[in-house]
Amino acid sequence: MGAEGDAALLNEYYTYPTGSAQAQLLEDSVASYSMCYGITSPFTSFVDPGTGGWTVDVEELEANDSVVHLAYPDPSAIGAPVTFDLTRFQRGERLLVRIMDASGRLLVELDLSAMSGTTWIWDGLDTQGRTLQGQLIYQLITGTELLAGRLTRL
Repeated sequence: MGAEGDAALLNEYYTYPTGSAQAQLLEDSVASYSMCYGITSPFTSFVDPGTGGWTVDVEELEANDSVVHLAYPDPSAIGAPVTFDLTRFQRGERLLVRIMDASGRLLVELDLSAMSGTTWIWDGLDTQGRTLQGQLIYQLITGTELLAGRLTRL
C-alpha cells in the first residue's frame, strides 16, 4: 500500500458514519495492513480529529491478536495447496476471504459462507488461474470481524 492507497483508505473511511460497521472494517483493514507489512504509517496510530482524538497503538493491536495465523504451511511451496483454518468461524456465518499481493492489489476474493467444514484448501491460484508467489496478505471477513495475516509462497 503506497501513499496513494493510504489517502484512498482515509477518504473512504470518512465517507461512513463514525462507529459504523463499514468504518470499523476500514479501520481494522488499515491496522492489519500496517501490522502485516511490519511498517508504520499514518494509520498505525490512528487519531480521529473529529472527536478530540483516540489512538490505536501498535502494541494494542499486537495484544488483541489482530494479526492471526490461519493459513498453513507458511512458507509454502509454489504448486502446493495452502490450508486455511476456519474453526473460529460459525457455520452459516458470512465469511469472505481475500488474498492480496504485497502492494494490496486484490488477487482472490471468495465467499465461503456456504462452507460447512473447518478448513478451506486454496490451490494457490488467482481468479485468472495464475500461480501466485511471494509475500501475500489474506483477510477473512465476517459481518463483525476482519482478521488478516501474511503468507509467503516460495
